[in-house]
Amino acid sequence: MIKSLAEYLLFRTAFKRILIGILAIAIAFVLSAFSADDAFAERKKYKKYRKNQKVHHRVYKRSGKNVRKKSRKRIRKRKTRRARAKVVRAHPMLAKARTELKIGSRYYKALVKFYAKRGYKKAWYNQIELTSNGKILLQRLRLAHQDGLDQADYNLPASKATKNGMMDDIKLSFSLIRYGEQVQAGRLSPSRIVAEHDLKPVHPDLAALLVKASTSKNPGAVLEQLPPPHPQYKLLKAKLANLRANEKSAKIHHTKLDVPMLKAVIKTTLAREDMIIANMERWRWLPRELGEKHIWINLPSYRLLVKEMGKITFSTKGIIGKIDAPTPLITSKVKNIIVNPFWNIPASVVASEILPKLQSNQSDYLQTQSIKVLRRGGRIVDPTKVDWTKITNPRSYRFRQSPGKQNALGKLKVLFPNSHSIYLHDTNEPELFANANLALSHGCIRLANPIGFADAIASYDSHLQSQMPGTLLGPRERWLKYKAILPVHLVYFTATVNADGKLVTLPDIYRYDEKTTAIFRGDNQNS
Repeated sequence: MIKSLAEYLLFRTAFKRILIGILAIAIAFVLSAFSADDAFAERKKYKKYRKNQKVHHRVYKRSGKNVRKKSRKRIRKRKTRRARAKVVRAHPMLAKARTELKIGSRYYKALVKFYAKRGYKKAWYNQIELTSNGKILLQRLRLAHQDGLDQADYNLPASKATKNGMMDDIKLSFSLIRYGEQVQAGRLSPSRIVAEHDLKPVHPDLAALLVKASTSKNPGAVLEQLPPPHPQYKLLKAKLANLRANEKSAKIHHTKLDVPMLKAVIKTTLAREDMIIANMERWRWLPRELGEKHIWINLPSYRLLVKEMGKITFSTKGIIGKIDAPTPLITSKVKNIIVNPFWNIPASVVASEILPKLQSNQSDYLQTQSIKVLRRGGRIVDPTKVDWTKITNPRSYRFRQSPGKQNALGKLKVLFPNSHSIYLHDTNEPELFANANLALSHGCIRLANPIGFADAIASYDSHLQSQMPGTLLGPRERWLKYKAILPVHLVYFTATVNADGKLVTLPDIYRYDEKTTAIFRGDNQNS
């Protein structure tokens, strides 16, 4: 009995162990199945990820873009948005002022930078009124019209402190930097007036201007440094003040019987004022330093001048671009003098002048004008073997005129870097200089005395002393590298003040005065 009981218990224990083992195996099998599914899913997900990465890599590689650069750009944008959000939350008055005063992004960034450094404390007001610097600033801004600016562009606050003290402070700061921008770099972008130009007005550092004006012991001197430093600008400013004083005097002293005369005087005075203001605006587009020695070509005067320390050392007449092909306004530096130049004829001239002659069977035209026809690679082509009636694209062939009497560039040309392929050159039609209207070219400037001009500027370069351009005339093209620094300014001024203090006016050939006045009279918004 005991033996059978013992055997039963032993059997029962073994059976339990077997069941537990089977259960453990089953559990392990189930778990392994789940993990296999997970591993399979992970592998599938990874393969898909790698496939997408390869696709993106191929796309970016084809487009020439850098993935890392794009990522960094996105991160920078995100940081900028967060920084702006922090600024707005830190001082909501700035955001409110931006909306109410219609503050542009460049001005707003300067204001944020300025006030953030101050801990968003007022710069111009104390508890009662403007500080001494604030008073000087407000007084100067009220005289903005003396520089030909429009005071309506500035939302000036009151001199006494109000409940909206911070808003008044921001108004004064905004008025200051807007005045600084306008009086130094201009109310208008040159592109609004001039279709083609290489002008780069010098814009002030607006945040630095706010700091200087608020901390300087003489804020008036800070503001006096903003307008163009050129003598002609100051003379025009004085002439503008005289005209306005005369207009005021005329209104006071004329009786009612002189109404027609008074109207005529006022109309003439206003026209002169508008002309002076337009010319003052264009002075703001020029570099603040013109160069001790420089070439000055005022297009309406039809004249080229070489100046040294403010004195004219050389002068000659110049033919400028026609009204429908105006010479661009450019500031650059002389790079090369080319004696006996080839003329690579522009496609526009080929289309308008050369192709029509060839298509009308004027086969001897190219020979009489010493013009060679070239393929794009530079190989010379026999023009008699080309069917010109089938040529419609002026760039199908290159046309090059050899040095000589027939060459449209004459004996010489002077190059200076610009984005409009403009240069100074001689001409094979000197008789044109007898005309009163010298706006006759396709855009480049033809000179009446090119050899004298080249020798004059070559004398400033020590490397050219032994090979003056005038001694190199002949059948072979010669390139001379100009190593001295000699700025070239192609400008447009219709109003200047001469040595006797008289206002000298010139015709508004390209109507730049008219365009500027129309915008100033009809649009008080800053551009």
